[in-house]
Amino acid sequence: MRLNRRHLAFTTTLALAACLAGSPAFAGGPLYIQDPATGTPYTWPGGQAAVYTDLGTLGILSNDEADAMTAFSWEQWNQVPTATIQATVAGDFASIGLPDIDATNIFDVLGAWNGGGIHVVYDADGTIIESLFGYAYGVLGFAIVEWVDDDSPAILEATVVLNGLAAPEWLPPAEAAAAFAGISTHEFGHALNLAHSQTNGQLVFFFDVNMNTYEPNTGAAGCPVPYAGFPDVAQIETMYPYIAVTWSGPAQSTVEVLDDVAAISDIYPAPGWPAALPAIAGTVYWPDGTSQYTGANVIARNIADPWTDAISALSGDHSQGAAGPDGRYAFHGLTSGARYAVYLDGIVAGAFSTPIRTVLPGPEEFWNTAESNNGLTDLRCDVTPIAGAAGSPQVANLKFNRIPGAPLFTPIELPNSATTGISADGGVAVGLSGWGVWRWTPAGGIQMLGGAPWSLKPDVSENGRNIVAEVFREDGLQVAGLWQSGQRWLELGGLPGSTPCGDGNWSSAWGVSNNKKVVGLAWDGCADVNGYTWEGRGGMRSLGRLGGGARANDVSADGAQVVGWDSDPNTGYWRGTRWANGQETLFQQPPALCCNLEDLWCPGLFSDAGSANAVNSTGSVVVGEGYQVERLYVDPDSGAEYHYCTPEAWRWTPAQGVQRLGDFYGAQTVANDASDDGNVVAGLAWPADFFAPPVPFLWTPGTGVVDYLSFLNAQGTYAQDWIITGVNQVSADAKTAGGWAATPFGYQGWIVRQSKVVICHNQKTIAVDFPASLPDHMSHGDTIGVCGNGIY
Repeated sequence: MRLNRRHLAFTTTLALAACLAGSPAFAGGPLYIQDPATGTPYTWPGGQAAVYTDLGTLGILSNDEADAMTAFSWEQWNQVPTATIQATVAGDFASIGLPDIDATNIFDVLGAWNGGGIHVVYDADGTIIESLFGYAYGVLGFAIVEWVDDDSPAILEATVVLNGLAAPEWLPPAEAAAAFAGISTHEFGHALNLAHSQTNGQLVFFFDVNMNTYEPNTGAAGCPVPYAGFPDVAQIETMYPYIAVTWSGPAQSTVEVLDDVAAISDIYPAPGWPAALPAIAGTVYWPDGTSQYTGANVIARNIADPWTDAISALSGDHSQGAAGPDGRYAFHGLTSGARYAVYLDGIVAGAFSTPIRTVLPGPEEFWNTAESNNGLTDLRCDVTPIAGAAGSPQVANLKFNRIPGAPLFTPIELPNSATTGISADGGVAVGLSGWGVWRWTPAGGIQMLGGAPWSLKPDVSENGRNIVAEVFREDGLQVAGLWQSGQRWLELGGLPGSTPCGDGNWSSAWGVSNNKKVVGLAWDGCADVNGYTWEGRGGMRSLGRLGGGARANDVSADGAQVVGWDSDPNTGYWRGTRWANGQETLFQQPPALCCNLEDLWCPGLFSDAGSANAVNSTGSVVVGEGYQVERLYVDPDSGAEYHYCTPEAWRWTPAQGVQRLGDFYGAQTVANDASDDGNVVAGLAWPADFFAPPVPFLWTPGTGVVDYLSFLNAQGTYAQDWIITGVNQVSADAKTAGGWAATPFGYQGWIVRQSKVVICHNQKTIAVDFPASLPDHMSHGDTIGVCGNGIY
């Protein structure tokens, strides 16, 4: 009977299966699911697959050498004793009427029906890869499960393309084939319908012993582990999403780690699998303790043999979330009598068929018998070893922890994103991304608004109704825009009589009031910049300036107060300024400082504070940067004294004028925003170490400048593997904050809801209102955070 067949989406499969050098290369669990409701994957019928090989060379490898390498790689999967798969080389392309394949005829194989089986294309010089991807280097190969039966889980045809440019030409052919076999074994795993996994590879690829970056943790992050040592390159799983050809290729060419053995056996089980061997299974839950969480990486390690006898699974990997939230996972083929440590592990990098989130909803943790969603009673670093049982698996359910009352961290999972505006009540946040401007609400999540990708500083009015950013006009000019709902934007143009800069910029929007008064920067040519206001039919008007240029950074809720910077006509220094009632006033600090600068700069330069970055809703609090503090350095050899200045964050009120926020380990601090009462200020600090990332901070009168990441971590609110680099915004009530972070998935925005914070009071961890209750508790010696883990 002839099978009805259908073609799987070419572009989606291609993107999923691309094997990139130094970036995703795909395994573990099924790649494609035929029936998500039952967890049924696509498979080769009866575990039998006929393989056909190309007729040409593969880089420096002759056709015979490439065929021998191909046979070796298929045998790695065929010889797994607990699996039934047998992929056998049945002939070459000539035997099925195909010619030698190159870039001119690749679509004779790719996307075409050729009678079934797996077709292995040797891209001799990388021209096939280049014709498909636009570049040849970096893409080591790809595999596509192309044709499946329409009425059953049968795979009918697949194609693998191997890039000959990746075969190391400086090695003898035998050594080059042994290294390249890491690619072919990996891609052949995809052709059998295996997806990616992460067990040991992330430790070997992403651990930097000097920088201690990315993934130094062999268990749950920050926890001691009940086993010894560290994996080496020989213990990287074949289906890990990265391959370094000459370094890890030989190791990844063989199928030995339990992770790979179990993955292929689960899809093509031999008699007795999995019931004859011990197993562990469970469900992963959100911090609410009841909702299933799809896409968490769970790892089990044999305490006596933690690197070879190790296995991982993404929760929900046999449904991929397509049938609803699925937190189930299972580990099969475990060692009889062995004890395993099971833990939740964040994904550092790589592409996976099961959807993953860029940050976990709670800290990484080990499973233990006290498992719950309460981080005060379920101590995340406590480990209860599990001995797997044959037949019925041992059950190990995992619940992401949350400290009751602790702030809630929400990632903005958009590429190259940042949170740049928050309404007064925290009910609306906006920001930039590589896809355009976005709007977020607690109930609705993220809504894309259009606008220009990477707008400079999208903002939202205090009432949450008006949003501004940049937009592209039909003529290509980038101008300030006011959101009109949906994806409709009102283009605000430029100042009357001005001309755009040659790079296409004419104006940008930086703030908006409740009555739709827009402020920002307008260009006149490429050298002249002006702060402006825009008010409906009145159009765009210059605010005027005392110096050589100006920009308006923010506006009060009623539009009466505008703040920004005005550049000194002699030095170009950005001086903090306020425009009110048609008058511009500079923010000044006493006394004027010289700091051993040229006479031209003294004494007037540092009588002016730096840029004013934000104003509260009533105009009574302004914050900024560039408050100069004089420092003294004495040369230890000569005894010579040098005076220099460190720019710091400042806060202005009518009663107290400009005041510095205080020292933060000698770092240069920048205040970005403030609460309505001025008692919470948000910003970032630049450390003295040029190569260190900026540090986010919050300031309150009772705490001074506090490292915001330490503030969150002390309360059990983690953004693991993220480097939060600054707090851009706080709501008027300070109960919502937002900013951006460097992550393994690129720059991403975030939002923290902090209506309460956790403190240690009389040796008891409690949650109190933030920020109102914090000063009183700090005054009688309480500390911020969980007892035993607090700061200040």
